[in-house]
Amino acid sequence: MSTKLNIYSIVENLSSQYTMNDIKNNIIIGFSAEEIGCKLGIKRNTASAELNKLYNEGYLIKIKGKPVRFIARESIERILNIDLNYTNQGLEVSNINDIINLNDSINDIVDNELTSKDNVFTSLIGYNSSLFPQIEQAKASILYPGGLDTLITGPSGVGKTYFAELMYEYAKFRNIIDNDKPFVSFNCAEYADNPQLLVSHLFGHVKGAFTGADDDKEGLVEKANNGILFLDEIHRLPEEGQEILFYLMDKGIYRKMGETKGDRKAKVRIIGATTKDPEYTFLKTFLRRIPIIIRIPSLDERPLEEKYQLIITFFSDEAERIGKKIVLKRDVLRTLLQTKFEGNIGELRGEIQFICARGFIKSIQKDTGSIVIDNRSFLGKVKYNINASNAEIDLTLKILKFEDELVISPIKNKKRIGVSNFEQKTIYDRLESNYNFLIKNGHSQKDALDNLIGTVNDYFKDLLIKFENIEEAEINLLRIIPQNIYNITNEFLLLAEKELSEHYGKDILLSLSLHIQSFIERSKTHKPINNPNLENIKINYPEEFMLSANFIKQISEYMDIEYSEDEAGFVTMFLNTASKNVRGKIGTNTLIILLSHGLGVATSTKKLINQLMGDNIIEGIDMPIDMGAKELLANVIKLIDKYGNIHKLLLMVDMGSLSDLAEKIWIHYDKRIGVGIITGVNTLMLLDVSRKVYYTNTSMDKIIGEVNYSDYLKVGHYPLIENGKKRIIASCLTGIGTAVKIKEMLEDIIHKNIKKELAIDAIEFSNLKENKNLENVICIVGTFDPHISYIPFIPLEDLLSGRGIDLINEMLKENEMTTIEDSISKNSIIQSLSMDLLIDYLTFLNPAKTIEICTRFLEQIERTLNIKFDNPVTLRFIIHTACMIERIISNEEVLNTYSEHFIKDSMEYSAIDKNIRVINNNFRINVPDTEISFLYEILFTN
Repeated sequence: MSTKLNIYSIVENLSSQYTMNDIKNNIIIGFSAEEIGCKLGIKRNTASAELNKLYNEGYLIKIKGKPVRFIARESIERILNIDLNYTNQGLEVSNINDIINLNDSINDIVDNELTSKDNVFTSLIGYNSSLFPQIEQAKASILYPGGLDTLITGPSGVGKTYFAELMYEYAKFRNIIDNDKPFVSFNCAEYADNPQLLVSHLFGHVKGAFTGADDDKEGLVEKANNGILFLDEIHRLPEEGQEILFYLMDKGIYRKMGETKGDRKAKVRIIGATTKDPEYTFLKTFLRRIPIIIRIPSLDERPLEEKYQLIITFFSDEAERIGKKIVLKRDVLRTLLQTKFEGNIGELRGEIQFICARGFIKSIQKDTGSIVIDNRSFLGKVKYNINASNAEIDLTLKILKFEDELVISPIKNKKRIGVSNFEQKTIYDRLESNYNFLIKNGHSQKDALDNLIGTVNDYFKDLLIKFENIEEAEINLLRIIPQNIYNITNEFLLLAEKELSEHYGKDILLSLSLHIQSFIERSKTHKPINNPNLENIKINYPEEFMLSANFIKQISEYMDIEYSEDEAGFVTMFLNTASKNVRGKIGTNTLIILLSHGLGVATSTKKLINQLMGDNIIEGIDMPIDMGAKELLANVIKLIDKYGNIHKLLLMVDMGSLSDLAEKIWIHYDKRIGVGIITGVNTLMLLDVSRKVYYTNTSMDKIIGEVNYSDYLKVGHYPLIENGKKRIIASCLTGIGTAVKIKEMLEDIIHKNIKKELAIDAIEFSNLKENKNLENVICIVGTFDPHISYIPFIPLEDLLSGRGIDLINEMLKENEMTTIEDSISKNSIIQSLSMDLLIDYLTFLNPAKTIEICTRFLEQIERTLNIKFDNPVTLRFIIHTACMIERIISNEEVLNTYSEHFIKDSMEYSAIDKNIRVINNNFRINVPDTEISFLYEILFTN
């Protein structure tokens, strides 16, 4: 439990002891930071900081005085029999009697608020809490004489459009805008690829303005005259459009496209919305004309209580649309509160609508008057993206007095301002009418329900085409395909990227996932799949076909459907088409510079490489023989500065030793640029390295580590050092290649949440000995101790045995960082080593899937016997078991070698025999006793 929650529990327990007599007798109420600190054994200032956080969040009441005292709000509500939930902010009083006096005026406050013209914003959850500053900005924008143009920023799904609509309603309430004047909305992304059409749409055009302009056309500016023009995704507006728009902002005049004289007048208030950072997106001249920028926080940034209110509101909306009660279980609310929704409010609302649709189908099946929503309603994705802790959720639910379930009745709510992006009334109508139609026409209840599930899935598939944003498309895709299919497809594309040296974007992943789901559905109904071009595909694309065939085999085994070679052909063509259409640079923050001696050598080689790659991939600097080191350094820095936003630099040198140059550049940029150097390069190597940097996800240190060593080839790497970020160094006496392997193993062990606060770098041993590049290092992991007195060293063998994890955790604790979970680290080490050992051995089996199942098998044996095996035994067992499975599938015989240590009736044998079904069921084999004897010996004999 966190310090904050501990403090709340202490204050709550102490506060519950007070009675009304204590208040009447004016005894001292509340507890100081020093008192709370003593009870918990923490410093007073730590207790004070956490108490003030709880006060700011509305959980505690602050009582002025010396010292300041705190008391639980819930206890005061109980003692005084009042409700203080009218405010989410901290309540500060001189004494408890102030609360009694304040409560007497609550009804007046609420009445005044409801009758005020400001009440338009009270429909917004968080209006008096997290969104209060934004609402004040919005009011200022509307009330300022003549109005102030406004930009609303924030991530996708936070409600920027709804907020703009509220500003429009507020303007009408205040009589700034007449009730009959319009709110015109336009998404600039719709015509972003055609600037001329976009400008025409905004400002209109005259007849003959361009080919096909047969008539005059009214633009959106004209339609929005005396009203509000809302431009969503305004960052997609081209520079030409921005320039015309800020002329309208300045002068209130504009011209239609094709007009050469005569200005038109318009009085339009402009509200823009963007997910981008305005400073790096808009023309400076345009941005200066937008005096108010309102940032809407993400759902993750808002208090849990507001998230709770949003959840209840959305379920209430669904109850009203469906016309049935919704019974909301506590575990559902806990799951929704815990989940981090990347798509923010939009995704939360979509998820609630989807589980309500599934619940609606069940209510039809059972013919019940209510819909029960429990955790079985989720498809899987939502439950695994945990954000808030259980303790925080419990505290929130306790304060909100939420019991085991909540019944939400379909009472007609007052009309909310703003149009929903997910109008769901029709889906429920469609479900009910489809069901009744199918039953009337003789279909079984099972067939009818299967049809309804398909109807829901089709509806959410249709939503995909409405999203310009890939992240939103992904969110909705995961409502209609299982997470495991999505994950397997993602793993396949990652493997294809590695094997084919291609890059496939998120859009390709979404498209292929949908295609694979269609293949699965078709296979389950035994519909034929025919590929008329199969033989040509196999001949022309053998590598792609082999990968695709293995992928379809994996899908077929996993889903228990028949393997289709024709489908493998379709996936092959999908890969081939995707690589042609979406190939693009991914190393755009990396700059490669070729440094060659002689006049024109570097520039001509650069030209050749760029022609071969089909893009401007590298830069070149010629080095005349008489060029000095200072001049060369100045030329390289000048070229880097020309590019601007560079995170990594790779110097490719033809000959000589320029390691000092790499270090000087690294130091010049305060180590904020990672610098790598390879000396002794030729054209073929330059071409290969350039391809890896720009078209694969290979890290720079791995690229450098993979370079073959010779007497004529030297490498060096000075990694980017993020300001203040702690680091672990991986190093090896034999060179950076092995150091990179150690780094990759550490990255597998360390959870991504820890990686946010910790960097792992591979460093040459010689640099360590020279005490270079050691800022913020908490420990070194490697094969040989560099004997640096102030930095702990962890031998590689300790990491493999598991002892090293304990040592790393000690360093993390000392630096107040998140520690590595023992089970996760053990599995990561084993999986990493197992993969390296098995990937070249297994012929039929997928190494990753096999390792996962073998690990699960061993964990079940451990649970049965209540023991834990160490890493060497675990590794040996997984390798042997994987090879055993391959051997049985291949029908290879083994000798019956029962050892004297093998006792068939022993508890240990029973544990293996009991859990062997994990292997049998997953691989459809029958492991004989002879093989179990080997497993027994690996685990229980020396």
